[in-house]
Amino acid sequence: MNNSIRSSRFPAIVLGAVLLILAFSGNAKVLAAEEEGKTIAQLGLANGIYTMPVTLEGGSIGAAVTSPARVQIKDGTMTALIEWDNAYYTKMTVNGTSFEPEKREGNTKFKIPVTKTDVAIPISYVIDDFGTATQINCTLTFDSSAIEKAQPRVSKGYAYGSAAISFFGVISLAALALFMIHRRMNKSFVE
Repeated sequence: MNNSIRSSRFPAIVLGAVLLILAFSGNAKVLAAEEEGKTIAQLGLANGIYTMPVTLEGGSIGAAVTSPARVQIKDGTMTALIEWDNAYYTKMTVNGTSFEPEKREGNTKFKIPVTKTDVAIPISYVIDDFGTATQINCTLTFDSSAIEKAQPRVSKGYAYGSAAISFFGVISLAALALFMIHRRMNKSFVE
């Protein structure tokens, strides 16, 4: 009787094992595809400026990057402008290549190449806080599912400032001209 129970369960156990193997092998392919990410060509985007969410994982306590990041696609390559949360970042390394900051005033900004999205990209950065430089390893992940065409940037106050200066310059010149005309008229009237 024990042999008959064992023999009737054997096909069910084998079938269950086969189903588990098939189920996990399918997930492994999905997970492998997710780990590979998307190349810039696979995104199928035209040359231009876009915004794309970026996530920082790891790194020092309190480290943060601005998200979404501005990215430029040009001739099949992508460059991202990474803005850190303060001015103490002095170097960034991506794929063995080091990058210097683009901007030193305010928060530090770096332009870095992005070869794939939707996958964690290992990077390191150097933060020089109070004279002590520390290299820290972390990852950045660019989320292509939320990429959007960037809105044109408007200069902060420069357009209005230039117009205001021009306006007041013209008004000042006009006032000076009127003053001179008035003075000449009064002078010639007195004589």
